[in-house]
Amino acid sequence: MWVRSMLTLFIFCVIQMGVFPTLTGQTMPASLTRKYQRDAARLALRLSGSDDELRYASANLPNREVTQIYNMLKSAYEQLPAVRELSKCHVHTSSFPPIDQLQVIYRKEAPWARALSQGAIQVDHPVINDLLTRYDLVIDRVNRWTESENALTLRARRPMNILAVGNEFQTIPGVTGIDVRESFLQSSDIQIAPTAKGFEFRYTLRFNGISQGEHFWRVEVSHQLKATLVQEGGDPIPDWVRCAMESPVQASTW
Repeated sequence: MWVRSMLTLFIFCVIQMGVFPTLTGQTMPASLTRKYQRDAARLALRLSGSDDELRYASANLPNREVTQIYNMLKSAYEQLPAVRELSKCHVHTSSFPPIDQLQVIYRKEAPWARALSQGAIQVDHPVINDLLTRYDLVIDRVNRWTESENALTLRARRPMNILAVGNEFQTIPGVTGIDVRESFLQSSDIQIAPTAKGFEFRYTLRFNGISQGEHFWRVEVSHQLKATLVQEGGDPIPDWVRCAMESPVQASTW
C-alpha cells in the first residue's frame, strides 16, 4: 500500500515538473470540430475504396477509421502552427465522396410522386419511405430537372456513405438516376495516404482570380498522434486571398 502511494506521488510530481512532454500546443476550437469530423468521414471513405466500390459497400461509415483520422487531424491542428494558420483559409476536404446529400431523379408521372407534384413533401411508396426511415433521411426540396423529370433532394441527418444509399434508390420504378454532386467549384482539399508511421495529410489551397495556382502543406501524423510538418510549397498565396496567413512555417523534424 505504501509503495503504491509513493509511486502515485512520484508520477504526479513528474507530471507537474513537465518531464513528460505534451504534444498539445493549442486546443482546437469547437467551431472546427464538425468541419474536421466531416473531413474525417470523407477521408475514411476515400481509403475504403473507389467510387464504384463505395456504391456497393455499407451505407454506414467505418466509425473506427473515422475516429482515428479525426484524432489525427485534431492533433495536427493542435501541435502545428502551420495547420492552425491554413485553417484560416478554410482548407477542408472537397465535397466528394458525398456524405449527406443526394438527388433522386424521377419521372414526373411516377404514381408515387403524385403528392410531390401537388406540393406536398411526402412520398407514397413503401420502399422509399423505408429507406427514408432506415437512413434517417429528410426530403429537403423538389426541383425541376427536365421537361419530364424532377429531382428530389434528400439530406442525411448524420454523415454516411451516400453513394451506397443512392444505389438503393436506383432500382425503384420511376427513378431514372441519382445525382450526388454538391459543387463543381472546389477551392481546397485534404488528401490522405498511409505511411510507415501513420498517415500523411496533404492540405491544398487552390485559388483562381487575378492569378491561379495552389499552395500545399504535407503533414505526417503517427499512430501515436505526433504531428510533423514535412513540407510546405507550391505557388505563393496572393494578397487578395483572404486568409490572414502569416509567413510560411519551416518544415519540422520534431
